Amino acid sequence: MIALEAQLAFAAPLVAAIGRPAPNFVVDGMDGLPVRARRFRGRPLFINVFASWCGPCRVELPGIVRSYARYRTRIGYLGVDEQEAPETVARFARALGLRYPLGIDQGQLEASYRAHQIPTSIFVDRHGIVRGFYKGPIPADVLERNLALIASI
Repeated sequence: MIALEAQLAFAAPLVAAIGRPAPNFVVDGMDGLPVRARRFRGRPLFINVFASWCGPCRVELPGIVRSYARYRTRIGYLGVDEQEAPETVARFARALGLRYPLGIDQGQLEASYRAHQIPTSIFVDRHGIVRGFYKGPIPADVLERNLALIASI
């Protein structure tokens, strides 16, 4: 029993919180293979939760695409669509020029990261600590400030 309690004490939380370890997640990759949180271990991670039907997502994504061109060698990017068909997501990604990895959430990431509002942006440092959330279309200065933060920690 003591060993089990010790393991639970050091496990990542089930729900993300700033300053706490990021919860593990698995989303469906566009190729049908799972995309797991551990893929980004040891690297800062920016997660953007979106949907193709979301007007505010269309507003913010061009700025995210521009930031990817600047940060792609220093920060992992993951776009996560909320429960749409892969064909729909692929069409949307082509139309908006999304060149970073994409996944489709079946609800687990949404629940773990409280991404109930779309769009939601999540910032995780290289140590796996959640450093920030932004709900709604993220302004360019807020995106830049949070990306610079996770790139520097």
